[in-house]
Amino acid sequence: MYTIVIDYKSGAYVQQVLAQDAVDALTKWIHTPHIFSIPGLGPASQQRLLQEIAEADNLPAPLNGLQNVWCTTFIIRGALMLVNIVCTVQ
Repeated sequence: MYTIVIDYKSGAYVQQVLAQDAVDALTKWIHTPHIFSIPGLGPASQQRLLQEIAEADNLPAPLNGLQNVWCTTFIIRGALMLVNIVCTVQ
C-alpha cells in the first residue's frame, strides 16, 4: 500500500493505492478517478502526467535520510505539482 500526497495550487490531496513500487503507485494514482477531484485536472492533465512519468527525469526520487519515501514534481497547467509517495504497508 502506498499513500500519495499531492500539493497542487494551494490544495493538499491524499489517496492510497496498492502497488508494487513507487512508480507503479504513481501510475495507478494517475489512472484513478480521484485525480479528477483535483480542481483544474481533467483528461488532458491525466495524459500529460502519464507522458511525464515516462521520462527518466520525472521518476520519483528517494528522499535522503528516509526509508520508503519518494518525491517528484510536475508542472501542470502552469502550476507546480509536488508529489510525495510513502510506502505505508509492505
